[in-house]
Amino acid sequence: MTTRLDSPAYLASRFALGIAMGVRLWALIPIPLGIAMFFITPSYTTELVRSPIGWLLLALEIAFSVGGYAVNEFAVRLSRKGRLPVGAALIAVSSVFLTFPALWIVFLGPALVVFIQHPS
Repeated sequence: MTTRLDSPAYLASRFALGIAMGVRLWALIPIPLGIAMFFITPSYTTELVRSPIGWLLLALEIAFSVGGYAVNEFAVRLSRKGRLPVGAALIAVSSVFLTFPALWIVFLGPALVVFIQHPS
């Protein structure tokens, strides 16, 4: 049995596979962004590795990213089992409560560390 590459079922399955991969990668975006920021603006981001508060923020960011990936993976599996509304809701919740806070830590974490250490 051969599948036509232009059949609607094949195209839909490839589209769904692409969406699933994008959802999984969305949760991990803060990690490479943080690494890139470390090399682009080292004077700003080195505050995260110079203090215990910074290390705590980095650990929290990684925990948020890993948790977001796990929730998104679970949501993709639910969607494949026919529970698309539940999967979509989990992806939205994961984005709001895990991925966005991780992005905030990446972008504003160094400023928060400086503010906490020198509250003048």
